Amino acid sequence: MNERIDATTDRPGTAARTGTGTMPNDGAAADLSARTALPARLPGLDLLRVVAVLAVIAFHWLFRGPVTGVSGPVRFPGLEAVAVYGYFGVDLFFTLSGFVIAWSAEGRDAIGFARARLLRLWPTFAVSVSLTAAVLAWAADPALPVTAAQWLANLTFLPHLFGQRFVDSAYWSIVTELVFYGWVFLALATGLWRRHPALLGWGWLALSAINLKLGNVAFDRLVLASFAGEFLAGILLYRLRVDGPSAGRLAMLAAAMAVQVAHGMVNAADLTTQYGVVPDLRVVALLHLAVFALVALAVPLSTGPAAARLARTAGLMTYPAYLLHQNIGAVALARLTAAGIDPIAALAVAGAALLAASWLIAAFIEPAGRRLLAALADPLIARLPGRRPGQASAGTTV
Repeated sequence: MNERIDATTDRPGTAARTGTGTMPNDGAAADLSARTALPARLPGLDLLRVVAVLAVIAFHWLFRGPVTGVSGPVRFPGLEAVAVYGYFGVDLFFTLSGFVIAWSAEGRDAIGFARARLLRLWPTFAVSVSLTAAVLAWAADPALPVTAAQWLANLTFLPHLFGQRFVDSAYWSIVTELVFYGWVFLALATGLWRRHPALLGWGWLALSAINLKLGNVAFDRLVLASFAGEFLAGILLYRLRVDGPSAGRLAMLAAAMAVQVAHGMVNAADLTTQYGVVPDLRVVALLHLAVFALVALAVPLSTGPAAARLARTAGLMTYPAYLLHQNIGAVALARLTAAGIDPIAALAVAGAALLAASWLIAAFIEPAGRRLLAALADPLIARLPGRRPGQASAGTTV
């Protein structure tokens, strides 16, 4: 049992089950490739991010927006029964996140890991929050209110600490990611990440399983009980790829899958509470298993150089697409259909605009913002106790 993070959230379970978590592929770099058995890029992961964000967009544009009326009165009855399961894009994102974060932690200390995460997340987040706030202020829709204080609070990732709501309820998954990163940071700082991975893994699964019985919301948010199986499965798939199979890893992966399916079937009941939809629990269970299978199959996928470059670009675009799509999409679809534009044409126009904005942010704004943030943060990081010259900027933002 879980409580929603925000009153406007839409996720079965802990909150708005909407999308980015993680997040679009951070871009594996050559130095990580040299330390692991992995190539510099895994195009399969980029492609899965595209699948995940499309599923989330389908959930919002074809199901949640029409059902709640936030995107106008137009409904898509022939698609809603399928689009309702688009929230599984979140599960796919979180499983991918486990893999990528395990990869990102290779060869880094806790501070280097935190730096990489900050550079990866905040520039695009700040731009997307600002753009979303500007569009909502222009639209002046009572169903999607925004204030300057709310916008500023959202720039911290944690607006609720300042008594504000998310500018877009889809940002709940960013907070979930940050909690995950926080635990990884502590595990790296204490040395447990490398010295006692089995203890961490089994302990996390035990806490997750216990909360199936307790249903404690605060505990769920603290230890990510509802998502432990997904994050851990991603980590284990990384370790299996780099270190090879072992009885312990395979047993933990099976347990992670079982615990996650159990959580997913409990949380799916929120679809009934929020939207009056009774999900098919067999479909829920199969989709959870499909998420794990897709990630396992995508890791060894190889493509030609041209296809890999295209997949990389598409993968990087999924982060801004996730952050921008929900409320801006709702405004766009409501305005377009109110102007008499055919609903399918309105979807096409909104999709094209989202594609263009995501590409501009991923190709130009994010790299520039990352460089600027690094220039500001690295001198401060270098002054921390125990940092060696140049250590703040070592590594990449994978």
